[in-house]
Amino acid sequence: MRVEEYILKKKGNVFFFLDEETGIIAEGKNINNAYADLIKKKESYQKLKKISGINTDFIFKSIKNNKNLSFTKKWIISFIFIAISSVPLSYSISNGIKNGLNNIDIPKGNLVWKMIGDEIIKISKSDTVQDTSREQEIKEALSILKERIKPYKDFFAE
Repeated sequence: MRVEEYILKKKGNVFFFLDEETGIIAEGKNINNAYADLIKKKESYQKLKKISGINTDFIFKSIKNNKNLSFTKKWIISFIFIAISSVPLSYSISNGIKNGLNNIDIPKGNLVWKMIGDEIIKISKSDTVQDTSREQEIKEALSILKERIKPYKDFFAE
């Protein structure tokens, strides 16, 4: 027994049948008319094929074979594609990180304290420091910071 595969589509009030084996399309006002039209066209196609001697089976077999590509094959192809494309991507990311880390210039020693001092002087000379009501509170906070930073002074002085 041979299984025939058809695709049915309804657009508006018209039904369409597609025979996947031959590629023949038929239409009708209802499903029965569309199916009858398909069978009639299919018989006509078979007659023409016998009379002409033209073999069209290879056209639709290649399409059908492509359709039967298994899930495993698709998965393997996808995995290989992603693996191959991720190599240059990961290389460029790691190279960018390496170059970024090499270009960082971290100040050391007395330069750190000089830069901090310069920033404090800039802040004190700016126009935004007009409010002197909190002056005592700020001095106390700075002295606390000074005491907390003392143990690290030797570390940064190297």
